Amino acid sequence: MSMESGDHPKNETNPKRKTSMVNILVMFLILIICSISLDAQQITPTIARKLVRFSNINVQTNAFFIQELRKIVEINSISDIDRTFDNLPNRIDIAEELIYRFYRVVGSGSFYSALGNYFTPAEKTTMENFCEKYHLRVREIEQQEAEKQRLKQNELDYQTAIESANRNFEQKRYAQAVQDYRRALELKPVNANSINPKIREIERLLQQERELEAQYQNAIERAQKEFEQRRYMDAKTTYRFALEYKPENATFVNSKVAEIDKMLQFLDERKSKIYDYADDFASDYQTMNDAIKTNIKDILLGEKTTNSAKITITSVIDTTGVTSTSFVSTVRDSKLEGKLKQIANQVKLKQPSMNGYTVSAKAVFEYSASADEAIIKVKKDASTIYSNDYKYNAYRSEIGNTLSSAPMGKFTLQYNKITINGNDEIQDKLLKYNGTGGPSNAFKSLIVPGMGKRSVSGGKKSGIGTAIITYGLIGAGIGCKFIANDEYTKYHAASEQSAMDDHYKKANTFNQAFYVCVGAGAIIWIYDIIWVCRKGVQNKKEQTAWKRTNMSFYYNSAWDAKGLAYTINF
Repeated sequence: MSMESGDHPKNETNPKRKTSMVNILVMFLILIICSISLDAQQITPTIARKLVRFSNINVQTNAFFIQELRKIVEINSISDIDRTFDNLPNRIDIAEELIYRFYRVVGSGSFYSALGNYFTPAEKTTMENFCEKYHLRVREIEQQEAEKQRLKQNELDYQTAIESANRNFEQKRYAQAVQDYRRALELKPVNANSINPKIREIERLLQQERELEAQYQNAIERAQKEFEQRRYMDAKTTYRFALEYKPENATFVNSKVAEIDKMLQFLDERKSKIYDYADDFASDYQTMNDAIKTNIKDILLGEKTTNSAKITITSVIDTTGVTSTSFVSTVRDSKLEGKLKQIANQVKLKQPSMNGYTVSAKAVFEYSASADEAIIKVKKDASTIYSNDYKYNAYRSEIGNTLSSAPMGKFTLQYNKITINGNDEIQDKLLKYNGTGGPSNAFKSLIVPGMGKRSVSGGKKSGIGTAIITYGLIGAGIGCKFIANDEYTKYHAASEQSAMDDHYKKANTFNQAFYVCVGAGAIIWIYDIIWVCRKGVQNKKEQTAWKRTNMSFYYNSAWDAKGLAYTINF
C-alpha cells in the first residue's frame, strides 16, 4: 500500500518506512484477491473508525492494536490513530487487516464477546463473517504457496536424482544408477517415457555383469583346482582367461599368475638346488643339533681328560629322503674318534619340504668340545672345606655346592666337566665318604682331656680349656698332697705341743685340698669323655642318615665298575 496526500511526509531514506510500505502493498494485493470471494458484508469506514476508538477505550486491546497498527502504518502514539483514520476515511484495508489480526489472536470462539457492547450486533456479525471468510482465503493462499514450495523442492530432488543417476551410469556403478533413476521416476512419474528406457538399459547391463561375474567365478574356481592339482601351466592359462571377463580384477589375477610363476621357478630350482637346513628348516635343525650334542656329552663323560677338539658333521639329504654324512674332527684319540664317528653315522635328517615338495638340503653341525675329569679328596669340618689337591681351586664352587648340606667327614669327589661350544656342563659323583667326629674320639679324651672335643665338634671347640682346667686341678691337688705330707712329717718331728698342733692342722687342711682338687679334676675329665662319646654317637647318626638319603649305587659302563654315587645337577 502507499500513503495518500495528507498523510505524514514521505522519507525515502528510512528503511523501516520502505518495509512498511511494501508490507501494506502486499496485504493490499491479498485483500484484493480475497475480495473476489467475499460477499456484500464489508468493513465500512464507520466500523473502521469505531474499531480504532475501541482500541482507545479498551485497555486490554490497546497495546495489541498499537503494536499491530505499527506493522501496517507508521504511527508514533495512540493519538495518531484517530488522526490517521480521520484523514483517511476510506482506508478500509487497514481496518480489515487490524480486525483480522485481532481475530487470529483471540480466536473464533471468543471474537464476538471480545468486541464487547461497543459495536452493534450487526457490526460484530459483519466483522466476524468477514474474518472467517478472510481466514479461509488466507489458508487457501498459504496452501497454494506450500504446494508451490513442494513442487519446487520436488523439482530440485528430481534434478539431484537425475544428475546422480547419470554420474553413476558414466562411472559404471549401475546398481546405484538404477536406484537413482527409480527415485527420479517416483518424483516425476510424467517423465516415465524418458526414464524407463534408461532403467531397462541399466538392467540389461546389470544382467550382463552378472553373467560375466558367473563366468569369471567359474574360471577362477577352475584355475584354483588346477593349481591344487599342480597343473600350473593350465592354471596360469585359466587365470588369464578369467581376466578377459573382468579386466578390472587385474590386480588379483596378476597376483595369482605371479604366484604360479614363483612356483614354476621353485620347481626349476629344485632340480639342482641344495637348501640350507639350518636356515630354511631351523626347527628340525635345532632338534637334531641338540640330539648330537647330548650324544657327544654322553661319550665325553666317560673320558678322563680330552683337550679341546673340533668336530664337524656334514649331512646331505636328497628329495628321496636318503641322507649321506661325512665326519671330520681334530680328536687325536682314535678310540674316541671312532665313538664320535658312530654318532655321525647315526644322523638321519628329517625330510625337508617346501611348497608341498620334498627338497634336497645340507646340514652342517660344528662343535668345539673338551672334557676334564677331576678326582678330588676334601675334608669338611664344622665351618670349612679344605683340600691339598691341585684341582681343588678349579672346582671350589662346585664342591661347596655339593657338600653344602653334608656332615663332617672326608670325601672323595669325581667331577666330569664337558664343554661344548663354550657351554659347560658338570656332573659330580661322590666316590667315597668317611665320617669324622665319631664316638671313638672319646679315647682321645681318655688320654688327654679335651682332645676328643675338638674332633667331634669339627673344630668349633678346641678342648684346650678343658685340658688346662683338668690338669690344673689335678696338679694343684698333687701339690697340696706334697705339702700335707711335709707338714705331717714336721708334726712327728715337733717336740712342743703348740708346734705339733699347728703342723697337724696344716697337714690335715692340705690333705683335704688334695682330695677336693683331684676329685674336681677327675669329674671334669670324666664329663669330657662322656660328652665326646655322646657327641660322637650323635654325629654318627647324622652321617648314617645323610648317607642313606644322598648316596646310592651307580654303574659306570665306560669303566664297567660299580660304586657309591652321589649326584647333584646344577
